[in-house]
This record gives sequence, C-alpha cells and structure tokens, in this order.
Amino acid sequence: MIEFDPDVVWFCERPPIYIELLPLEGKRRPLDFWVRRSSGRQSGVVLHDVALARDKACPLDLLKRSIEASKLKCEIWQAADMRSRATYVRNLKELQPFVAMEQHSDDQMATAIVAHLERVKTAAWSELIALFASRFEGSVNMDIARLIHAGRVKANLGDHLLASSTVLCLP
Repeated sequence: MIEFDPDVVWFCERPPIYIELLPLEGKRRPLDFWVRRSSGRQSGVVLHDVALARDKACPLDLLKRSIEASKLKCEIWQAADMRSRATYVRNLKELQPFVAMEQHSDDQMATAIVAHLERVKTAAWSELIALFASRFEGSVNMDIARLIHAGRVKANLGDHLLASSTVLCLP
C-alpha cells in the first residue's frame, strides 16, 4: 500500500528507529516503515499483529501510549485490518510493476483514455485494451495502471481481483 500511494515520495523498510515500550524498561519496538509524503510530512508505520509473539507481549494500548510518549508521528496498521483488505492489496501488487516500469507514459494515450471514459462513463479494462492497443502498442496496461495510481481513473480494487472485466471510470 505504501509503494502504490501516489502521495509517498520515499520510504524506508525497517528503518533503525525504535519506540521505547513504556513502562517496560529496556523493551523497545522497531518501526516497520518510515515514509515521506509529497507535502514533506514524515511518519513511521508500525504493523501490529496479535498473532506474532512480539506483539502479544505488546498490547495495542501499550503500543499507542508508547508512541504518544515518544513524540514520533506514527501510524499503526493492524494485521486484522490488512487481512480484511487482502483483495485490495493483491490488486495493488498486480498494478505496481506497471507503475514502476522505466518506460515513459504516453500523454496522448492517457488523454485518449480519459476522454473515452468521459464519453462512455464506464468501460471494462479489456474494452480499453481493444480500443487503444493498435494505436499505442504494448503500453495500454501500463498507462491504465498509472492513471489509476495517479487518481485520474478509478477501479474497484477492494471487492474483485483485477481482470479483463474490471470496470474503470473517472473519479
């Protein structure tokens, strides 16, 4: 989710930053990520999973109090919440390679896709491929993924796995 967030300009996985767990003297909890957003705001992310031994020893309320005392800006992401969004996360993983490709986006293609969606309101992913593949060979999937990433095109990523039938529309 961090990798796909267009507002995230930089992140570090497992930074050497720890939260002292109060009042457990000498015990500390590492951050899972450090994130910098386009606004310049930086914050930590702590993944909390009560199924893990380290988090059983650190209840959520203790973690929250310790973060507050540390004065670090941190978000707590609970594993149960992440599991409930498994389809969404899986879809982001499918889109991410297209977003990360070194090939440059085609502004003409992006404009044409958005213009088509303005006219028809909704279109299946496969419909856009059929419509634009001959004009923009090989890059339609990449440009659709990048439009979704940029928030210019919307797809329901939370309920269904990505497929040729995935419906796209404008936000």
